[in-house]
Amino acid sequence: MGRPGAPLRPCRRPGAADFRPTRPRGGGGPVIAVKTGVLRVVDYDVVVIGSGLAGLVAAAAAAAAGARVGVVAESFGGLAMWSGLVSGEVPAGDEELDAVRFFVEFGVRCGLEYGGCGGGRGEEGEAARKGMEVLSVSGRPVRCLLAPETAWAGDLRNWASSGTEADDGGLLVVGFTELEDYPAAVIAGQAAAETGARTAHRTVSLGRAAGRGLGVRIAGLFDDPAWFEGFLETSCRVLGREARRFRAVALPPVLGLFRFRSNLEALRGSLGTAVFELPAVPPSVPGMRFWRLWRWRLEADGRTSFHLGRRVIEADTDGDRCLAVSDGLTAYRAAAFVLATGGVAGRGLEVPPEAFFRLSEPTGALRPEQARGDGGSARTEEGAAPVEPIFGLETCGRRTDWLSWGVRVDDFWRPCPAGGPVNVFVAGWQLGGPEPDALLSITSGWRAGKAAADCREEGTL
Repeated sequence: MGRPGAPLRPCRRPGAADFRPTRPRGGGGPVIAVKTGVLRVVDYDVVVIGSGLAGLVAAAAAAAAGARVGVVAESFGGLAMWSGLVSGEVPAGDEELDAVRFFVEFGVRCGLEYGGCGGGRGEEGEAARKGMEVLSVSGRPVRCLLAPETAWAGDLRNWASSGTEADDGGLLVVGFTELEDYPAAVIAGQAAAETGARTAHRTVSLGRAAGRGLGVRIAGLFDDPAWFEGFLETSCRVLGREARRFRAVALPPVLGLFRFRSNLEALRGSLGTAVFELPAVPPSVPGMRFWRLWRWRLEADGRTSFHLGRRVIEADTDGDRCLAVSDGLTAYRAAAFVLATGGVAGRGLEVPPEAFFRLSEPTGALRPEQARGDGGSARTEEGAAPVEPIFGLETCGRRTDWLSWGVRVDDFWRPCPAGGPVNVFVAGWQLGGPEPDALLSITSGWRAGKAAADCREEGTL
């Protein structure tokens, strides 16, 4: 396999005679070159490593700029852990708002709208500035900048009491017997204590077909039209009269991977009040829903190909440029690369045993560092830091605060100090920092994707 950053032995700089170029039927997609006994080589303008939130946004931004994009990933990454909400500090600059606007507009094309302050689609930048406050699965209000359309009715301003006798607001929290991660009684009780609103709770059974405790399986039932019709009839009979006395009804976020929008509309009509999904706990149905819809949209646009179930293990570099990366079976060549592998949490950074024990020692603490550096920050001792396994890039962070660890980058989101590949851009939780969040993934993914697309004019193939 070779050490990080070492050239790929099978992926040497081949000559034209070494390969037999072929193009997929229909004329679209990447140019593929095959050599007997050596790695298959696939050519793109941009290769994105990782398909979590940052990776998908980077791929969308690069494709929107006209690049042919290849996404290489094991699975849907950190989206399986995502609540579905976009938190983070309010965007301060126009560039960040441009990234948020791109995210919202592309989501509309994907069939999954994001918004803030009740979810208006018109002024995405202003919506992001204002944000919204929704109920968490613990029953406590949480602030977010953007939320999916399935959560818009959960904005506290939509169901909390206005304080008048004629308007007592109120929230009915409904749980499912088969899904223990969303205890309706606990959520309703905590919501009443935190907000002062009138709340009630009910728990209903989904029947034997739901099994027990697996949100993805239950979401599959909601995608079955015949099963959902039965659920709709039962929920109207059991909850309908009571639900109309409340401003909103909260449900676990399992209303389908594909039919969630029509299911929500049918429930609102049946129950006669607003209905919304709570934020998710892992494994996240909203995260998987997001990944599927964005992937399908990217593939349908014809400029992006996904290579899933693949883990990039090596890079072929030449001087200050990366020529290709490899998963051991296929080499992916491109003019530029986006590293969006998720930091320690996503296994984009590895923590060797010697680093773990040295960082856990009570003495010799490292100084707090953010991933973005000016080149003058203190360096970590060799063997005392997580390792970036593909390119061997320098990392920094705060001892055993693993979320703070990331690749050190310059102002152009490229690895630093000087000497690293100039056509590699870092995005998402691989940047580390004090508190990585979804907004960082969106803004850094958008910037990295655009910067990588610009590199295709130079060409490295």
